[in-house]
Amino acid sequence: MINNPALPLALGILKADSANSCAGFSLLDLIRECQEAGIFDDLSHEPHEVILFKKNFLAMNALYQAQRIFWQEGIGYLHISPLRNYLAPNSTASVSTQTVQSTQLPCNTRDSALADYYLDWQHYDNTNEQAVNTLLNQFWARCLSPHKITQCCELLALDPALATQRSAKRQFQRMAARCHPDKGGNPHDFIELREAYEYLAGALPA
Repeated sequence: MINNPALPLALGILKADSANSCAGFSLLDLIRECQEAGIFDDLSHEPHEVILFKKNFLAMNALYQAQRIFWQEGIGYLHISPLRNYLAPNSTASVSTQTVQSTQLPCNTRDSALADYYLDWQHYDNTNEQAVNTLLNQFWARCLSPHKITQCCELLALDPALATQRSAKRQFQRMAARCHPDKGGNPHDFIELREAYEYLAGALPA
């Protein structure tokens, strides 16, 4: 899976939303966050229509990645739409009778087709995967901040000088097990941990 720099931003908005009224946020809200973070800067040479498509794709890809993350980790179901995106806890989510731990999301033909589309990076660009990776690596290189890396490492109790993707994943899994809502934890704290881990996954060496 390609690291999408919009994913940590989506998780950050969801974290803030969970701490408030869970009113949700629009796709445009996420796109604006990405714009302010400079994620789209390298698209400026593209035709206007292509820029709009790629902005939308990166935002939707991030949302559908987050949807799978929360479902597979038993947090809830992320409802995705252009006007309102919100996380419904397992106790209130309108889902099928499948077990929450199943990797199979609730069946909805339209949503499934959209997810398949936006999770397929071939639709992002007709060039090869190397070109797409190069573009997204440029996004990460510009968006990564030593201060942010230090903050995320501190949240996961990691030494920034020694941290790697592997140690971040191991520490996230250990800490997430304690603050998971199924263990009596707070969904806001869990999302905060996941946001930090996703940021470090794109920032740290393997």
